[in-house]
Amino acid sequence: MKQKINRKNQHLFLSKTQIAVIIVLIFLVFSLINLNKYGETTDEHFSVYRGLIAFAYLEEFFFEHDSGIFHLTRNSGGVLEHPTFYPMLLVTSSTIFQERFGLNYIESYHLLNLLVFTLGLIFLFKLVSEMFSKKIGVYALIFMTLFPRFIAHAHFNSKDVPLMSFLIISMYFAYHAVKYKSLKSTFFAGLLFAISVSTKLDALNLILVFLFSWILFVLLTKQYKDKKVLKKHFLMLLVFAASFLIFVYAFWVLLWKNPFWIFKSIGFFLGDFINVAVLFFGKIHGSNHMVWYYYPVYIFLVTPILTFLFFLTGIFTSFKKKFLKAKLFEIILLSGWLFIPLLVRVIFNVNSYNGIRHIFFIIPSLIIFSALGFNFFLYFIKNKFFKYSKKIFYVVFALLVFWLVLESLMIHPHQGSYFNEPTRLLTPGDLGENFHLDYWGQSYIFGVEWLNNNVDEMSRVCLLTFSNLFKNYDLSPKIVRSCNNPDYLMLLTAYEGNYDYVNLSEYDLEYAVSVYDSDLSRIYKRKR
Repeated sequence: MKQKINRKNQHLFLSKTQIAVIIVLIFLVFSLINLNKYGETTDEHFSVYRGLIAFAYLEEFFFEHDSGIFHLTRNSGGVLEHPTFYPMLLVTSSTIFQERFGLNYIESYHLLNLLVFTLGLIFLFKLVSEMFSKKIGVYALIFMTLFPRFIAHAHFNSKDVPLMSFLIISMYFAYHAVKYKSLKSTFFAGLLFAISVSTKLDALNLILVFLFSWILFVLLTKQYKDKKVLKKHFLMLLVFAASFLIFVYAFWVLLWKNPFWIFKSIGFFLGDFINVAVLFFGKIHGSNHMVWYYYPVYIFLVTPILTFLFFLTGIFTSFKKKFLKAKLFEIILLSGWLFIPLLVRVIFNVNSYNGIRHIFFIIPSLIIFSALGFNFFLYFIKNKFFKYSKKIFYVVFALLVFWLVLESLMIHPHQGSYFNEPTRLLTPGDLGENFHLDYWGQSYIFGVEWLNNNVDEMSRVCLLTFSNLFKNYDLSPKIVRSCNNPDYLMLLTAYEGNYDYVNLSEYDLEYAVSVYDSDLSRIYKRKR
């Protein structure tokens, strides 16, 4: 009778995999419902341009006529130096989404980003489940889907979010390859790393991390003493190298004509390819001479405090002797994933700007450590309060999810401008006077909505910041795009000081898109 009751009770609870599927589906459905609330960013324009250039090159390659693409490279400003794989996917999928599903221009480009991010979530769960357990995989999904900046960037970031997702998948196969000495997984690791590099060159950081972790693990576990095992590792390394090199040249079409173009691109991004003004704690810095602690501090500033505290817990407890011995390769890989790319950026003084978006690809490691920390915390509760541990677990779990959801919803859909609780509490004055809140123009979507509903017939509107974004919004026919004696000005507050040629005293502030009582963008109306 007791056994029957237990079997029945088992059906009352979902499996960890089923819970993971539900979390991913909730995130995806919520994001699809809100697809029209996230505006276009200026980088999306360049991603589309790169995709079109890549297709033009394919036409040149196969039909042997000179489209002049490589004549543009001298002053391309990073347009051609960026890889072309994902931009080509973006252009192709956007066409399909517009023609088959009736999405508008902006939504059609955002949908692929969202789907790729969702794929990354699935493989994050698979990776953590392989490394530790499905339970910890569920915790990782919760921290990942409720990381506020990801909720927004999953829509409009067509470089850093796809890169992060592809690298999660790459690390899944890389981990599986070394852990189980699988040639098949090694091949797929090379393939996925090739896709990642063909999306953005920052993926090279994690190839370095993977190889370093692999070699260190072999040395620490003394596998090199077994010649048969060592031979298997060398074979795996050859398979990985061959797979990576073949596919990176296959997916990055500009390399077909100039195989050494990749080295030019690496040199370009390690140099002073750009120098933009970065607002950091109220001071303006040049992006090519940013303070070394910019990224470590920024990670703290934009990570919900509970996530960050559990991350610290996870870091400290993971290096306990017993746990480290049992999970040596896992901890080496996760630690390298988090810290080596930061070290590379400091050593090479890589351009640093736009908050943490350029290092999104290391955040999954932080998330996994947070999941470990949360698991260790629950284990502590279980040992300390065994009699009430189940009730305490449900309360703690519910409070964690509630707080993380609240942190995101309170500024929805402006999670791309999220700063955590201590930052909001301790930063003196206007948050927007200390950090750039909208540096890409995604908040314009609400400014356009206001203009469509409020301006007079034949009003002239001038978009001062990133004027290229104006053309892809559905503006009312009564609005005239013109910077010749305009009736309205729309701009990002992050760049308001750049418009000395505009006399703002002739205009009144009419509308602002705001978070945390700080304006992201503003609309000014000419005084009458």
